[in-house]
Amino acid sequence: MTNSKVKIVFEDFRSDVPQPEQKKTTAADVAVAVIDALTTKGKSEKTAFHPEYANELITKAKNTILSARRATKSSDAPHTITVSGVVNDISTTTEYKEDKKLKGYSTVVSMSFHFVVDGNPDKTYDKIFKGTGTSYFYNVSVNESVSYAINELTAYLKRYMNNFMPICGRITELTEFNKKGVLKKVCIDVGSNWGITYSHNFIVYVKDAQTGKSNRIGRIRVSDFKGEDMSFCRIKEGAEEIVKALNEGKDVYVESNED
Repeated sequence: MTNSKVKIVFEDFRSDVPQPEQKKTTAADVAVAVIDALTTKGKSEKTAFHPEYANELITKAKNTILSARRATKSSDAPHTITVSGVVNDISTTTEYKEDKKLKGYSTVVSMSFHFVVDGNPDKTYDKIFKGTGTSYFYNVSVNESVSYAINELTAYLKRYMNNFMPICGRITELTEFNKKGVLKKVCIDVGSNWGITYSHNFIVYVKDAQTGKSNRIGRIRVSDFKGEDMSFCRIKEGAEEIVKALNEGKDVYVESNED
């Protein structure tokens, strides 16, 4: 089982965030704003859209996708994923306390992605990611609130991409049993050369020889490394099932998982 690199190709990216209304402020508008400020208690001001941050979000989203473990821009990769995206929302609401002092800013960012694997129309995937930036303890700026929200969205995106293109491997050795004969640790043929770190989780699957369907039978977690291409993992779930499947000569493999 190999872990080939996957070429990432970016296509159309755009923003559908509404532009702020270009309206000339009149004396009547000022009067209404003053009355609202005096009479409204504990309520949010009108939410404002911020399309000016769309390019920043798109750039960070692209860089996040390229940072996935198996992602590359190289044309030599045997597989390709084409990605397009739409910024749906970047909006900030200003929150005030009862005494009219600033409580903080609450930002929501949202972005939709469309993935196509190897140009195959039967292998298309759509996903929406959302991030929020809220601080009710610090009087942060709108810019900081938006940055928090973008960082949260890209963290979700990176986790998704690493799960979408998991690192696969096989159990090479049953390395440790406890006194009761229960499997405690195994060795797998995946190591730090793929960016795997301590406490990284792998899901253990067994593939049915007749149907080709894979069934989850356990979960293991990296505890140590044996060179760049081997890892020791502690059993977190399915010790008995893993031993049984391996003893029966079944097709057992592992996939990295960040959920």
